[in-house]
Formats: sequence, C-alpha cells, structure tokens
Amino acid sequence: MGNASDSGRSIRFLLGVISTILVIAAMREAESLVVPFLLALYAALIAAPVVVGLQKRLPVWAAVVVVVLIMVGIGAVLLG
Repeated sequence: MGNASDSGRSIRFLLGVISTILVIAAMREAESLVVPFLLALYAALIAAPVVVGLQKRLPVWAAVVVVVLIMVGIGAVLLG
C-alpha cells in the first residue's frame, strides 16, 4: 500500500514541475503581447482621471486629444 501512495505523490510532484515549466515558458512567449497590453492599461488608468477633470471644461473628444498629446509629449521628452 505504501508504494501506491509514494507513486501517486511522485506523479503529482512531476506533474507540478512540468506544469510550472510550461506556465513559465508560455509567459515568456506571451511577453511580446502582454507587456504592451499592460502598458496601455496603465496609461489608461493614469489618464482617466485627467480626462474626467478636463470634461468639465471641454468636450469629451477635446479632453481625450489634450491628454493624448500630453502623454505623447511626455514620452518624447523621456525618450529624447
């Protein structure tokens, strides 16, 4: 009975190791898609309050254009 229990533990351990390796490999392959998506999400979260604040004085489209131009300007300054 002890051998069957040890065998099951070994199989579960190996499956865990293989699963971990596969997840890490998949994350590395998906990095080229995930990183730009997360950067865009971060930029949207940062820009949303500014757009909402500008909407009190400007139409929605103008507020969005102003915020996008500010973000592009900041990016240009940072990247040189």
